Amino acid sequence: MEEDQVIRDPFRSQREELIQPFPDQYIDKKGKYSYIKHGQLAQRLIQVVGPFNFFVKELIFDSDQVLTGAIVRLELYIDGEYQIIEQTGAIEHRQDNNAQNLKHAESDGFKRCCAKLGLGLQTWNEDQYWLHKKFNVTPFVSTLKETGQSEGGVIDHEENE
Repeated sequence: MEEDQVIRDPFRSQREELIQPFPDQYIDKKGKYSYIKHGQLAQRLIQVVGPFNFFVKELIFDSDQVLTGAIVRLELYIDGEYQIIEQTGAIEHRQDNNAQNLKHAESDGFKRCCAKLGLGLQTWNEDQYWLHKKFNVTPFVSTLKETGQSEGGVIDHEENE
């Protein structure tokens, strides 16, 4: 196990895990805006809830048949409850072809679906993100040294409270 590997606390609900802020090392900047890469969100979602279904439900075209967005759907189980989230994914900057536009619309829609679950929501609220504090739980990132974690990834919860 790598020293800075993100771990899941087995004593928290999946909802509590999803609202935890990402550490700074996973947050990128584009101009004045912060964002978390699609792949980082997907990895965290798989880590917390396991497999999920994600697909494009509808494509949105302008009058010139250029793809300008997509309606996407995320289906998953959170704490044993089946959830469906639908969002619109937009294209920030039009690409050379509809396939590239679709890739951007899918990614944007996925990020929006994740935000509805609280995953990566801190980048939408910047320094005004408070949801994780409501549940009085610590951020999800720890190191082996900080947690006293064994090589197998088991956490002694009582020592870490």
